[in-house]
Amino acid sequence: MADWIAFAKFMDSVEEAKKGLSLRSHQDAFFRGHSKNTYTLLPSLFRQGYKTEQECWQMERRTFFEFRTLARELFAPNWLDWDVLFHMQHHGVPTRLLDWTSVFGVALYFALLDRPPDSDSVACVWLLNPYALNHATWSTYNLFNPRYLAMDEKNNRSYDYGELLAGAHFEATSKNWGKLPWDKPLAIYDSQRSERMFAQSGWFTIHGTDANPLEKIYSDDHNILRKVDIPAAVIPAAKEFLVLAGIGHRQLFPGLDGLAKSVNERFAVPR
Repeated sequence: MADWIAFAKFMDSVEEAKKGLSLRSHQDAFFRGHSKNTYTLLPSLFRQGYKTEQECWQMERRTFFEFRTLARELFAPNWLDWDVLFHMQHHGVPTRLLDWTSVFGVALYFALLDRPPDSDSVACVWLLNPYALNHATWSTYNLFNPRYLAMDEKNNRSYDYGELLAGAHFEATSKNWGKLPWDKPLAIYDSQRSERMFAQSGWFTIHGTDANPLEKIYSDDHNILRKVDIPAAVIPAAKEFLVLAGIGHRQLFPGLDGLAKSVNERFAVPR
C-alpha cells in the first residue's frame, strides 16, 4: 500500500532543498533524477574510461562528425551543430552534456525508471540553481544560448559546435588547440526542436575543460546544488503520483518506442 505520509514528507524535503537554492520568484530550478544516489553529475563522455584528455577529445570529434553526417532527419537549413549535439545526447551517444528538466515529476520518473523491485540502492533527485551556476562560472545570472559561448568579437561572429571541435576558434599555432573556450560547467538553453526534449521540458548543462563531476566542482556552494534521497517507503506512492500526473513512457518518449514501453508495462510483458 502506498505510504502517502512518507511521500508528503519527501515532497517537503524537496521544497526545502529548492528554497535553499535561493531562486528568485521568476526563476525555475533544474531537476535530475538518479536511480542511485552514488551516481555522480558527470557527463557520459567523461565516463568512458579514456586514458588521456586527447583520447577523449578525439573520440568526441569522431562521434560528432559521424553522427552529423549520417543523421538525415537533422538536415534542415536552420538547424545548427548545437541541435545535432542535443539529439546525440537524447539518443545515447556520449557527450559533454547533462540532461536536466524544469519539471520535478519528470526527474522523479527517471529516478525510478527501470528500477528493480528488489533493489536495495537509494534513488535521488538533484536540484540545480542554473543561474547561480552561471554566475559562479562567468559572473552572470543569465542562461546561455550555446551559439554565443564562443564569440569572435573581431569578426562579429560566433562559432558553431563543429567549429569548436575542429579548433576554428584558435589560431593554428595556438598551444590551446583542442580546448573549449570555457572551463567550468554552464547552464544553456536553445530552441526545443527535439520532440523528446520538448516533452521532457529538457535543459542542459555543458562541461568545459574541467572533467570533474559537477558536485565536486561546486561542493562548497550549496546555493548551486542540492540532493534529496528517495526513501524506499516513498517509491510506491511516487509511482502512483506519476500515474495520476500523467507522466509516463508514452508522454516523455514521443513515438513508437515510448508507446511500446508503455504497452509492455501495462500488460506486464516479460523483458
